[in-house]
Amino acid sequence: MANNDQTNEAIWSSNCDALNTQSFGGTTFLVHAFVGGSMVPANYGINGGWAGYRATGAYTSIFSDSTSGRFLWHTDGQTQLMTDLAPFESGWAQGKYKNVTYVNNGADTVQGENYNLASQVNLDFHWMRLGEVYLMYAECAAQGDANQATAIGYINELRSRAGEDAVSSIDLDFILEERGRELQWEGKRRPDLRRFDKYTSASYLWEWKGGDSAGVAVPEYLEIYPLSGDDVVANPNLTQNAGY
Repeated sequence: MANNDQTNEAIWSSNCDALNTQSFGGTTFLVHAFVGGSMVPANYGINGGWAGYRATGAYTSIFSDSTSGRFLWHTDGQTQLMTDLAPFESGWAQGKYKNVTYVNNGADTVQGENYNLASQVNLDFHWMRLGEVYLMYAECAAQGDANQATAIGYINELRSRAGEDAVSSIDLDFILEERGRELQWEGKRRPDLRRFDKYTSASYLWEWKGGDSAGVAVPEYLEIYPLSGDDVVANPNLTQNAGY
């Protein structure tokens, strides 16, 4: 939220300020692009939504507890499965990022900033925070490279904060899902799927993967982005990545 610069959890962040670092990228993009359909822009501290990003049903299905503090999905008027790519109402919308401030006065409430309903937002983007470090440790433990009991303690700290039940065991499949729940829309999902060998393979499918409405496996070379064509032309020492 708009005063997340005050958290002691952030390790590395990009500071975004509605007055001093104006841009239509960064978190200004993240807040606006998520808002559409029946969502009310004023609730997100902006003057209008861009009706862009939604999530596939394959991803949102890992959020089974709708009472969790990590269940930030807007489902009103939205279909969970992304049966059609074009309409904003296809796929659940996300309400994670808001250009309003968080106030803890015994009950969680929000209030608008003095530039509420603006085109710019005052929300920092956290590239890494302490919660992810806990998850890194737990992933090591699930592979036998760290203390299992300590890892479960870290995981349950995150789950307790979200109002979710504690767990007594962890494995790699659980870690992938837990990372998906805790780090949603923080730029982690693609590298996580690559690391767990699920990005291109048929072991994890989502709607429209490979251009198929049900999802299909895709060639492994797509795990790496192509080099810019302009760069390859300008620099003869560069070799385009295989497959492109």
